[in-house]
Amino acid sequence: MIGSTERTPTDFIVQTQLVDPSSNQPPAEVDFRVRTDTGKPVLVDVAYQGIWLSLEQRDQFVAFLGQNNGNVRSLVAHLSDLAVNLAKPASN
Repeated sequence: MIGSTERTPTDFIVQTQLVDPSSNQPPAEVDFRVRTDTGKPVLVDVAYQGIWLSLEQRDQFVAFLGQNNGNVRSLVAHLSDLAVNLAKPASN
């Protein structure tokens, strides 16, 4: 951990750096958004090199809906297909 920022009393950003000691690559910035509304820390989002996963997902959902006439059922079917494919073992 290299630092943290309190957004609100129950919402924090924890800044870290991911270092690969076997390479000459510079450290990668990885930030975590942590909420404590329930009394215990809960990870709610992650950013890699400044790109927040939740915002990227939202943009992808909006783009998919735009290409499919706003059909939410198509989005749900697409996400279900993706989940099934992710669950399949990788073939070599």
